[in-house]
Amino acid sequence: MESGINFHAKARLGLLFINAFGEVGYTTFSGEGNAPSRGGTIKNSQKIVSMKVGPEFAMNIPLSPITPYLQGFVAINTISGSVEFTGISGVPSGEQDLNSATRIGLGAGVGAVFSLGGIKLDANIQYHLINMGGKEYKIESVTSHTRLDQYTNLNDAEDPSAGILPDHFITNSRNMSAIEFKLTVLFGL
Repeated sequence: MESGINFHAKARLGLLFINAFGEVGYTTFSGEGNAPSRGGTIKNSQKIVSMKVGPEFAMNIPLSPITPYLQGFVAINTISGSVEFTGISGVPSGEQDLNSATRIGLGAGVGAVFSLGGIKLDANIQYHLINMGGKEYKIESVTSHTRLDQYTNLNDAEDPSAGILPDHFITNSRNMSAIEFKLTVLFGL
């Protein structure tokens, strides 16, 4: 996959020695490549809606407009998208929708809040393991094209028929992760 774009909203609640934060984000990214064994090309486009919550540990620096912090979070991620096939044997050409799937994720980040007059900017880098929990192999809509059925479902767990049936190719569990760079404008309420 290639780089993508993220839109998000973030809320922060200051407690005694720790902050709690919540974040809702929408990420979209895509990629294109050649099919390894059957010729042709595959174009993939995915969209992820994430809801994250977790603690932030701020490190206040006296008389400084910069407040660095560390954070950890748990996330609920809903993944959808589409895949387009061109010239691949055993798969009809055209665009197909990816069946939506929900996974539990974990992540951590570092950031800093910059106070610039009345405006605060939050610069943040997060590592997000998108599908830490809830992995599964599942065929939701069965067609006459077994390979197409596998491509149009997330299928991030191992296929129990891999290596036994010729059109079953998902031999291992797969992880999805992202490094996210974010800049947020903060408003005090």
